Amino acid sequence: MIDEEPDRISCLPGDVIDRILLRLPIRDVVRTSVLCNKWRYKWTTIPNLVFDKQCVSATSHRPLVIERKLLAIIDHVLLLYSGPINKFKLSDCGVISLVIEISKGQPYKIPWCLFSCQSLLHLSLSYGLLKPPSTIVGFKNLKSLELDHFTMSQDAFENLLFGCPLLEKLIFDEFEGFTKININAPNLKSLGISGKFEDISFINTFKLTCVAVDLSLYLNSESSSNLLDFFTQLHHVYELYVSGYFSKSKFSVVHQYLAAGVVPLKLPTPCINLMSLWLSINFNELKEISTALSVFRSSPNLKELKIFAGKLSESSCLIMIDEEPDRISVLPGDVIDRILSCLPIRDVVRTSILSNKWRYKWITIPNLVFDSQCVSATSEHPAAIKRKLLAIIDHVLLLYYGPINKFKLSPFGLISATALDRWIFHLTRRSIKELVLGLSIGQSYKIPWCLFSCQSLHYLTLFSCLLKPPSMIEGLKNLKSLYLVKVTISQDAFESLISSCPLLEKLMLAEFDGFTQINIHAPNLNGLGIVGKFEDISFENTYLLNYVIVDLSLCLNSESNHSRLQGSSSNLLNFFAHIHHIYKLDIRGYFFKYLAAGVVPVKLPTPCINLTYLWLSINFYDLKEISTALCVFRSSPNLKELNIFVSTHLVWLDWLFFGC
Repeated sequence: MIDEEPDRISCLPGDVIDRILLRLPIRDVVRTSVLCNKWRYKWTTIPNLVFDKQCVSATSHRPLVIERKLLAIIDHVLLLYSGPINKFKLSDCGVISLVIEISKGQPYKIPWCLFSCQSLLHLSLSYGLLKPPSTIVGFKNLKSLELDHFTMSQDAFENLLFGCPLLEKLIFDEFEGFTKININAPNLKSLGISGKFEDISFINTFKLTCVAVDLSLYLNSESSSNLLDFFTQLHHVYELYVSGYFSKSKFSVVHQYLAAGVVPLKLPTPCINLMSLWLSINFNELKEISTALSVFRSSPNLKELKIFAGKLSESSCLIMIDEEPDRISVLPGDVIDRILSCLPIRDVVRTSILSNKWRYKWITIPNLVFDSQCVSATSEHPAAIKRKLLAIIDHVLLLYYGPINKFKLSPFGLISATALDRWIFHLTRRSIKELVLGLSIGQSYKIPWCLFSCQSLHYLTLFSCLLKPPSMIEGLKNLKSLYLVKVTISQDAFESLISSCPLLEKLMLAEFDGFTQINIHAPNLNGLGIVGKFEDISFENTYLLNYVIVDLSLCLNSESNHSRLQGSSSNLLNFFAHIHHIYKLDIRGYFFKYLAAGVVPVKLPTPCINLTYLWLSINFYDLKEISTALCVFRSSPNLKELNIFVSTHLVWLDWLFFGC
C-alpha cells in the first residue's frame, strides 16, 4: 500500500504548495509547518501577509487579550519570515495601538487604508510620507498621535487633525511640507511641537492644558503682536514650555518669535491656570525681556518658573557652538559602539532618546545579551517577568538589522520551546558567530536541526538541552569552541557532531547524559575539559591538544567498571597514548583511580616533554594511585609546577566497592 499510495502532501511541487498557502489565512498557513519537513518553513516565504480577526482564536472576547495575542503573532511571523514581502495588510483586527518606526532613508508612504482604521486609540509614525485621501474617513477614536520626521502638505495636516475629533495628545517633530501650524482640536489636552515653522495658531483648543514648543522659526514674516496671537486661545494652559536651540546655520528661537511686533505690559486675558512656566531667554534682547515680563505679569498663580538664560549675542553663540558642540551627539561611531557594548541591553535601547545620532545606533551593536537585567524588578510575578522578557527579545530581534556576532540568553525561568525555536531559526539566518543558550536546570529543550547547519558559528555554548542532530548532519564547519553542559545526546550523535567540526579547538563537556564512553576525534583540538560521570575516555588524532582537565565521578558500582579496574591492561598507557604532547594536565575527582586501573609502568613509553603544569587529586590510602602519580612524575622531565590535592575521604568508597 505504501508503494501504491505515497505521501501526496510531501510530494507536491513547490509552486502548488505556494498556491495553497496563498489561499489560507495566516494562522492556518503557519500551522501547515507540522505537515512534513518539506512544508516546515515553506510558510516563511509566502509574499503576502494579511493579519485580521482570523489570526486570533475567538475563545477570548477581552480586547486586551486579543490585542496581546495579535501583536505576539505579528512579531513572531515577521521574526521568522525569510522571503520578500510584497504585501502587508493589517485589517479588521481591532488594533488599539500602532507604532510604525522606519529607519532613515527613502520615506515610506503610509497606505490609505490606515486612515480609516476606526479602532485605533494610539498612533505613532516615524520617518514617512503622509498623503491621506481627499475624502479621509479619519481616526474617529484616536486619542494620541505622535508624528516624527514626516512629510505632508498643509491641507493634509489640517484634514488629519479634523478627522480626529477625540484627539487628546499631539506630538510632532521635524515636519516638512508646510511652515504654518494651525491647530484645531476641541479635545486636545497636551501638545508638543519641535522643528522649523513660521507661525502657530490655535482654534477651538480650550481644553489644552500642557504646551511644549521648541522651534527654530523663520522670522521673515511680519506680525502686529505674536505674543497676543499666541495666547488668544491658550490663556487657560496649566503648563507652558517655551524653549529653543542654537543652530550652526541660524539662530532663531521661540521667544524671539513671541517678541515680534507689539509687546503689551500684560495680556488682555490673564493666564490664571498657569502654574508651571519654562522659558529660554536671550538677555541681550530687550524685547525678549519685555515679553517675559508681560507673561509674568499675566500669570498671577504661577508656582514654578525656570529660565534658561542666553547672555551672548547671536554671533558669539554661533562661535561657541562651533567650539563646544553637543559632546554626546558628536561622539565618533566607534566610541558610541564601545559605550553601548558596556551596557545591559535594556539601557542600550534607552540610549535611543539621547539624540538623533544615537536613535538607531543600538540596532547595530554586534552583541546581544539577555538576562535578568533586561526586565525591571518592579514586577515580582515570575509569569509577568517572563512575558516581558519574551516580548523584549522578540522586539529587539525584529528591529535589529546589523550583523549579530553574539547572542546570549542567561537562565531566566522556563522558556517555551516555540520561542526558542523562532529565535534560533532567526539567528541562523543572520550569520551569527557566537551563541550562548543558558536554560534553567530541569528544562530539556531539543535543539532544532537548523542549528547544526549554521556555517557562520564559531562559538557555541548550550545548557540543559537535548541534542538529536540529523543523521546526515551538515556540520558546523567553522566552529572553534563548543561548551555542552547538562546536555543529553547519544554516543553516535556525539561522535558525529565532533567529527563534523573540523576546526574545533576547544571542547568542554559537563554532566552529560546518554552515553558513558567518550571518544574524542578532533585534529585541531588544543583545549579539553570533562566533568561528570563516564566509564572510559579515548583520544584519536588529537596531536594538537595541549591542555586537558578531567574531573570524573565514575560509575564505580557497575560490574564492567569493577572488571576493568582489576584488569591486566593499563588505563594510564591508553590515556597518554595520544596526549603525551600536552602542556597542562588537571586531574580531579575519581579519575586518578581510573588511571591506576590495570598495569602501572615505572615510566610512560613516550615521555611528556612538554608537560609543565600538573594538578593531581590523589588518595594516599591507595598504593596504586601513588604508583601512578610517580609514573607520571618520572615521565615529565620539564615539569615546573605541581599541585597535589590529598583525597582521604574516598577510603570508605574503596572498602564498599572493592573490599580494600
